[in-house]
Amino acid sequence: MQFSMVPLNFLPADGVADYVSSGTWSKKASRRAKRCGRVNVAATTEETNFNHLPTAFNYSADAAYVHFTTNETIHGVEFMTEPYSGDKPLICDMSSDIASHPLNVAKYALIYAGAQKNLGPAGATLVILREDMLERVPEGLHTMLDYKVMAENDSLYNTPPCFGIYIIGLVAKHWLGLGGLRAVAELNQRKAGYIYQAIDGSDGFYRGHAEKAARSLMNITFRMPTEDLEKQLISEATAAGFNGLKGTGPWAACERRSTTRSRWRGAKRSRSLWGTSRRRTARGFAPLRHRMPRSTPARGISFCLRQPRW
Repeated sequence: MQFSMVPLNFLPADGVADYVSSGTWSKKASRRAKRCGRVNVAATTEETNFNHLPTAFNYSADAAYVHFTTNETIHGVEFMTEPYSGDKPLICDMSSDIASHPLNVAKYALIYAGAQKNLGPAGATLVILREDMLERVPEGLHTMLDYKVMAENDSLYNTPPCFGIYIIGLVAKHWLGLGGLRAVAELNQRKAGYIYQAIDGSDGFYRGHAEKAARSLMNITFRMPTEDLEKQLISEATAAGFNGLKGTGPWAACERRSTTRSRWRGAKRSRSLWGTSRRRTARGFAPLRHRMPRSTPARGISFCLRQPRW
């Protein structure tokens, strides 16, 4: 819904909005915005299948705002710093890496993030909106799509998802107990490092999708040597009771709050490349072990796997 709310609230009928396209989700955001008004794709890396981040930006002189997505779950690229937007309001989709590291929110006009990735259960969305942006909201919007209505009613115009918000509060207390977001960021770097080390040390058996400079700490994407091996992995996964992994893109190891360092260490010690897991995490991702045929030496560590759809 935020894909539509942003342009409905902040893209004037005679204006233009700049969108940075670095993967599937930012591309979808720009497509949705085009239903509401004029959109300029200021930068895109689609020509290389979104395997790196844009370095050159063609911004509009009179853009109403600049929109980008910090982390692309499907292609495994992540902005570690904000793209320069000059004096244009910077709007960001942080759904998949919110609260994974310290953040200076003062740089942004608006941040939105679905809770389901890092914050808590699906059904709640975090929106951080700079107050002066409310002056830009036009009159006559549908009530539930109007940021001004939400702000004036303290996000209580209708009954909010109380249980989801309660869980988000518990998760936040947990982070504080760990030492805050600086400690969380250090933990994320270590966990992602285990997987990238296995990919880089596999002699090409695993092939990372994203260029090293753009690698995500949340979604580690890679391919296997052949499509036949990937089909075999899907087949064995289905036989082991894990359905819905088949897609058309690279495999992704999804590193979320529910994945602990001890689980990665245990996975690293495992020599098998496929097997079953007896428990699922709170977010639905289970640490999966992968066993290759006897003729293929096991190389690497276990991954929390899914194969995304493009």
